[in-house]
Amino acid sequence: MGPFFLLHYFRTPFQAVLIGLGKANTVMINNLVASIISLISIVFLASNPELGIYGVALSLNKGLTLGTSLHFFSIKKLIGFYLNLIDTIKVILSGIIMGYGGLITFKYIENETTNLIVILVISLTISLLSYLLYLLFFKIIDLKKLHK
Repeated sequence: MGPFFLLHYFRTPFQAVLIGLGKANTVMINNLVASIISLISIVFLASNPELGIYGVALSLNKGLTLGTSLHFFSIKKLIGFYLNLIDTIKVILSGIIMGYGGLITFKYIENETTNLIVILVISLTISLLSYLLYLLFFKIIDLKKLHK
């Protein structure tokens, strides 16, 4: 449920943008649809004995994701927001490579020393450097623009 909670950081600003654009009715409809879907989902998933409380968590995550998505697409429709899919995929790929690089580094250094702080600092440093290098390699970060 933790990663889905990060959507709260998008949902509330999206609501504020829509209200600022004079579309409070759209916010209300989006929240109503997400809440109804979440409630129906809670009834079905929580009553499943195999899922139990996990069904409630799944339902709440589904409602949060749906509500955030509805707000995003409403804003996109109103102001013509454009998201470059290729650059987004490059950033996600860089993050995945960074994560695996950090994990491999952590597991390798773990055999060499027992000081957890040293292991953590080294693996985090290598992870961050690899992320930055891949962002440079994929031309997400342009050094010429940074100097300006």
